[in-house]
Amino acid sequence: MSTTILDCEAYGAVSDHVLKIEMSTTYNYDYPGVSLHYEFDAWIQVDATVVSGSMQVPGGSVYPMVYESDGVETWFGVYANGSDPSALDDFGAGTYTFTVDYASGPSDSTSVDYELPNGDPIPHVTQEPQLVYPQHDAVDVPRICTLQFDSAVDPSHVIDIWVEPVNETQGALSYNVNGLPYDTNSYGPITLSPQTLYEGGYSINYCVNMTNDDGIPVVMDTDAETRILFTTAEAKLDIDSLRISACKQFRDGIPQGDYPWSLDIIVSVVDPGALHHIEITKPGDSNPFVTLYEEAPPAGWWGCSLDDDYASLSALRAVYPEGTYTFDFRDSGGELIRSLGIDYTGLPGEPTEPVEFLYPSTDGQSGIGVNPTFTWSVSPDAGDALMTCIDNDEVVYFNAPVSIGSTSWTPGPLLAYHDYELDIFVVNIKDWAGGPTFPTMTDDTGDTFAYAHTIEYLNEIVFTTGIIGDFCGPSFGPPDGYVDVWDLMQFADHWHTRTGEGNWDAKFDLAGPNFAGPDAYIDVWDLMTFADHWHEGARL
Repeated sequence: MSTTILDCEAYGAVSDHVLKIEMSTTYNYDYPGVSLHYEFDAWIQVDATVVSGSMQVPGGSVYPMVYESDGVETWFGVYANGSDPSALDDFGAGTYTFTVDYASGPSDSTSVDYELPNGDPIPHVTQEPQLVYPQHDAVDVPRICTLQFDSAVDPSHVIDIWVEPVNETQGALSYNVNGLPYDTNSYGPITLSPQTLYEGGYSINYCVNMTNDDGIPVVMDTDAETRILFTTAEAKLDIDSLRISACKQFRDGIPQGDYPWSLDIIVSVVDPGALHHIEITKPGDSNPFVTLYEEAPPAGWWGCSLDDDYASLSALRAVYPEGTYTFDFRDSGGELIRSLGIDYTGLPGEPTEPVEFLYPSTDGQSGIGVNPTFTWSVSPDAGDALMTCIDNDEVVYFNAPVSIGSTSWTPGPLLAYHDYELDIFVVNIKDWAGGPTFPTMTDDTGDTFAYAHTIEYLNEIVFTTGIIGDFCGPSFGPPDGYVDVWDLMQFADHWHTRTGEGNWDAKFDLAGPNFAGPDAYIDVWDLMTFADHWHEGARL
């Protein structure tokens, strides 16, 4: 016994060799039409000193662990499954002991309580996950696509998705994304390999992260998962939309300098095929004036805003006249894939005004909520339609076209304490028929796509997100990511103040009557909005 102890001491603490522990109970709905089955697995990541391992379950039974390595990480694990929940009777809540054997003979162990910190069992995920798009056994799925699925119901759950080739094709693209918020219902666009059989998976997880008494990180979860099979289409250029826009830029309603006009060109593709770049030639010219390359993200966009700016639309037209613009789609070797002549004539006039922002009400405003509703005003005669965009060096949300009568937009969740730019375009559109989509054309290959030749007034402001009501931290220090009594006391200091008064601060103006946009007065509507976010967040 003393020799074994000395040998183990020579190996150091068990946490030096057991690097991580993962345990999971899964309700596996598998492929559509396959019966639900139940799974339990437990895995320990180890270093090279460990040659074998075993796991003792709460009832006392001991299970040998199987070896698995990808050449980088080494794991030992136990897996059990069955078509009836009784198959997992041995693997319930309680204490699990993992024993590892070292190369020179001695062994050591570490334990995990597979339960919540209060001793309750980890609750099972009972919601059946549903993948909406692609459908099971679908074929010719576009290589650039957006996965769609039902969101989770329980806010304590997170979502994992994966898309992997069924056969390990050399160089085939795959995706594995973990920890999406429970209310997520889509992910993409993603780019997949052509004519490849894929497995798509979706799971809803309840996850507990902790460290055991030996200091080893432990991940414990319960989850429900489902899977589908689908096959992607062949690689073939498929254009989604083509937009040429003459744009006048405003910053919070003020034209940006003496030269606010620019020309933007964006081509969006469903499938790029072999597309590498697009050369564009002006009417009457033989050499391209610009070459477009793919932007990332979003996947499938080839676009640019030309560097030169102009004082007026007429000055821009003098350089980029109406006429037929040639778009040459080429592969990486410069070979022509397709050539399009785009009729850039009969263009509309300018809009009459940009939008006026109501929320956020000022450029550079901070403390904007992480799931905001943006509001603005605009005359219904200002233009044909609107476009809306959120970006932070990359496009986060984009919506077009939008009815000119729209005065609000709730794009989706944003990250807390991040800077964003809100862009609202008033647009006049060639061949506009009232929507709800842009006009379309069909080229000589039979490819039908939208075209948007527009004259735009773009108004933009920047803002910084926070958690609504997180005005400060302890002792009135910087915001700490948590809404508590410190925030309430600071809010109270501005009670019943109005814009223009000495103690006025717009960040406390959370809402107007009936929870409309801020109304330049701190009153009970702001207090009720603040109360809705009480104890929201987690301290940074």
